[in-house]
Amino acid sequence: MVVENIEDDTCRKILSAVIDGRTMYDEVHLCISSHGGDIQQGLLLFDALRGLSFPITTHNLGYVNSAAVLLYLAGRPRLAVPDSSFTIHGTAWERASWERWTVERLKVVTERLGELDTRVRTLLQDEGHIPSRLVDASYITDQLIPVNHAVDFGLVDEVKPFGAMPGDSVSVI
Repeated sequence: MVVENIEDDTCRKILSAVIDGRTMYDEVHLCISSHGGDIQQGLLLFDALRGLSFPITTHNLGYVNSAAVLLYLAGRPRLAVPDSSFTIHGTAWERASWERWTVERLKVVTERLGELDTRVRTLLQDEGHIPSRLVDASYITDQLIPVNHAVDFGLVDEVKPFGAMPGDSVSVI
């Protein structure tokens, strides 16, 4: 169960829990309720989870926002509880206020941010089936996607209550 922001340390915990879970169980379910986090780590998790030799079911347990949407997209199938939601927004790069930025450094960062932006837009549209008009609007203001719209788009495969079965192992990250 992922309840933390998607950061470097969280990525290691998630991958470890998923791989450990697969060695003990036939199915792996990744439950997510996260505000998001680092977009690069979200992309890393998407690639890593999709590269595994076994399927992972992802569950939205209330809210999946920002970089956590990329983690959610790695699932097959993708489930969500009633009244859950997703939030997407434009790609941004946050850094410490004390960092000194030269013109050359800004050029490099801008180029990298453009590459990340292209990849995120492609995943949201191709994997999440989120309409381009909504992805474009997310660069002006955050876009909240209620679960019923997420089903209509194809972002969510099924809406149903979540309940762990007796004997299931749950790791909270």
